[in-house]
Amino acid sequence: MGSVQYQYAIIWFALGVTLIVPLLIFIRYNVNVDKTKPVDNSNIVLLSSEETLGKIITRENNLGWNILDEETCQAKDNFVLKKILPLNVPIYIYNPNEDVHISRMIFNSGTWETPLVDKVVEAMKLHPEAVFIDIGANIGMYSMTMAALGYRVIAVDCNIENVMRLCASARKANVTNKMSIIHNGISDKRSVLRLIKSTEPNVGGMGVEQISSTSNITHNLTANAILLDDLLEIFPIKSAIIKMDVEKHEDEILKGAKIFFEKVKVETVLLEFRFHAKDETGKFIIDFFDKYGLAPDLSKLVNASDYSTWPGDLIWSRKK
Repeated sequence: MGSVQYQYAIIWFALGVTLIVPLLIFIRYNVNVDKTKPVDNSNIVLLSSEETLGKIITRENNLGWNILDEETCQAKDNFVLKKILPLNVPIYIYNPNEDVHISRMIFNSGTWETPLVDKVVEAMKLHPEAVFIDIGANIGMYSMTMAALGYRVIAVDCNIENVMRLCASARKANVTNKMSIIHNGISDKRSVLRLIKSTEPNVGGMGVEQISSTSNITHNLTANAILLDDLLEIFPIKSAIIKMDVEKHEDEILKGAKIFFEKVKVETVLLEFRFHAKDETGKFIIDFFDKYGLAPDLSKLVNASDYSTWPGDLIWSRKK
């Protein structure tokens, strides 16, 4: 009789382990996990701000930060060297037939979005201690200009071809002591992004979407998305001026930036607003900036109460 009871006990124990262990694993990894909150840094590899200068770094969401291979910063045969005017700053662009907007404009005139670049320069002159954060840096028209003028720059882009050109440009222009380059997307949660090429030869028109699997996708067409908050893990940013141009996803960046805006004094934001002007995301962006003391710089000719009429590129400045 005792032997039978012993056998039943073994069976019940095995059944319990079979049922309970998977349940505990599921709870551990799926319940109350908020991917928008800072992670426990005790198991995350961190870098110092100084280690990142003149290099491409990336945050792998389960492992932490690392520096990409040295060769990623070396100019390649298909990089086209031009100069940003009027500063004569070297910049590596794409073949203008492969990138018909930004690269072609720089190729032909040495300029891109000059009025907006000038406004960011004016903001940096007012706040020279601020870090310029270029989200959606592309090949670096804004970043290279600010670094050449002596300002601290953090450039972020999810396209590896862009950041490789930007890093090579920083070396060519001898501004590596001013610039850190991040190969990540920035979004409202840590995830994996699939990069979607534009239907026309327009590198800046590349879109992104969050995916659950990278199978059957070329590696250079994916990137890890992080939070703007994650920059504070390694960069001691006290004040910042931000340029944000990420093809319709600006609101998602702000949703993952609450801690950043609470801890950092953001003086100015240049944001591409055109995709939000007739969408509820526009209202979210306005309310978010208002909460953190930023107001849009609007012409008196613009109806301030109707954001659908606002300019496509808009600057928010700290309220006086």
